[in-house]
Amino acid sequence: MKHNKYELLAPAGNFEKLQIALHYGADAVYMGVPELSLRGNMKDMNLDVLKTSIEYVKKQNKKIYVTINIFPHNKDIPLIIENLKFLEEIKPHAIIFSDPAVYKLAKKYAPSIPLHISTQANVTNVESAKFWEDLGIERIILAREVSIEEIKEFRNALNCDLEAFVHGSLCIAYSGKCYLSAYMTNRSANKGECTNSCRWKYSVYYLKEETRDGQFFPVFEDDRGTYVMSSKDLCIIEYLPLLADAGVNSFKIEGRMKGINYLAGVVKTYREAIDLLEKGSFIVKEQWLRELNLFSNRGYTTGMYLGEHPVNGYQHDGKSRNQLDISLGGVVQQVESDGVWILARDKIYPKDSIIFLREGLEEEIYLVKEIRTSNKIMNVLKNGEIAKLILDKEIKNIQPLDIIRKVKTVLK
Repeated sequence: MKHNKYELLAPAGNFEKLQIALHYGADAVYMGVPELSLRGNMKDMNLDVLKTSIEYVKKQNKKIYVTINIFPHNKDIPLIIENLKFLEEIKPHAIIFSDPAVYKLAKKYAPSIPLHISTQANVTNVESAKFWEDLGIERIILAREVSIEEIKEFRNALNCDLEAFVHGSLCIAYSGKCYLSAYMTNRSANKGECTNSCRWKYSVYYLKEETRDGQFFPVFEDDRGTYVMSSKDLCIIEYLPLLADAGVNSFKIEGRMKGINYLAGVVKTYREAIDLLEKGSFIVKEQWLRELNLFSNRGYTTGMYLGEHPVNGYQHDGKSRNQLDISLGGVVQQVESDGVWILARDKIYPKDSIIFLREGLEEEIYLVKEIRTSNKIMNVLKNGEIAKLILDKEIKNIQPLDIIRKVKTVLK
């Protein structure tokens, strides 16, 4: 089964991120309250924000999926029931779950809401997928461990939607089922409190299993230590046509805890790529690859989509990479003929160089000539303040919610 319309699904860690994701072209977003959605540090998310978010998304004629994908203990059940009753009232477009208990409770307390089975459920084979489809699941979010060839087998055997991750952090465990963080810090990855222990610096030169004398496993190390368990980040933009041909309906971006600079750039890039894919004129643009390297990453890998995880798919030096020294400068609030009003997210000074994240302007640098409010000239615009930037040249096609990036230096 092939489709000529594909969903771009973006993370929304809070309401601002939701707005930015939709602004830059996401067809749908996913979010949830921290206690139940594997993102325990989202302190600005609650049921009120969720209700506001669902109302906002529906007005945009987009979709929103709510995550209840922890692996719950007995004490979590009352809260799950409470949340399900609330969701039945406010009606998101689907609930993403991983545990059979949540499925059973959702059928009872939120029967009108479609269900999507999470990547946390580790659906890695067709029979498992059929099991969930037979129970009425409308979408399988595939485990990150399946290959494109395997996805074709899923598509041939199933009628439900298939969702696959295309960009973002990868885990060394099976789609996040990891005990390392809980063991080392008493913070469980499966309850949304992962400390990313796999990415810490460890000082060892080799690994040796005690019964295998003389057999050593090399560990790459530099002056920063070793990062033997730290995977590179997933980036599949060059292979989107292969995923589409295999039968994927929804392309998913990881990153509910990441900032709006990352979110805006990744969503915008994949939106442009999917648009070309749907038109039948897909070609990889160099500008996309530059954009995806503007923010810190661990290096990129195709994961297991093309077969086994490549040997170079692990980041052995612990260093993040980007090509430009940039920061999030702010978010456009209003556009006028002689300047733009922005909400600053970093200090901005006169003579600073900025870039607007807008198609066709991604690499055009503007110089800030003056910063002013309605009644005064400012020497510096600080984080959280709103002011008008007067620029050195004509402003083209800028819109409210566009991201402004502050350019510092080009790194060699």
